[in-house]
Amino acid sequence: MRRLRAPPPECRLFPARALCAAVSPPAAAVGNSETREEVVRDIARQLAQIGDRMECSICPGLVAGLAAQFSNSSLSEEDRRRCLAAALQQLTQLYPADVDREKTLLLLTMLVAKKVADHSPAVLQNVFHTTVTFINQNLLAYVRNLVQNEMD
Repeated sequence: MRRLRAPPPECRLFPARALCAAVSPPAAAVGNSETREEVVRDIARQLAQIGDRMECSICPGLVAGLAAQFSNSSLSEEDRRRCLAAALQQLTQLYPADVDREKTLLLLTMLVAKKVADHSPAVLQNVFHTTVTFINQNLLAYVRNLVQNEMD
């Protein structure tokens, strides 16, 4: 199974670009000269627009708490992933059940990662690594389906 890869440095501060870089292979022509990379970028733009509307649901206390957890050097990667998952579980409960759960979870994951890194830049590496691991373990099939559906 192909794993997400780290994005180039210029993409690390914008989660949608990070997603694009992580799932996008080198540009390969697909259909009417549309490339897989263009499709992924379009999906990332759409997710960013939805994310802008969702951002207000992430309270500063949750961000500060996660930043403290990511700063705690005694926590393992798995412990940090569990902290992230618990925070995301709290946030997803704020959205109606009829909203696409996986899309909501993906957007909230990227938004929380961005907010925690903005709050505490020193934990950016831990936040990014944990976020990519969380997406690989929980949302990779969804991300691949997004790309595939957009290309069909």
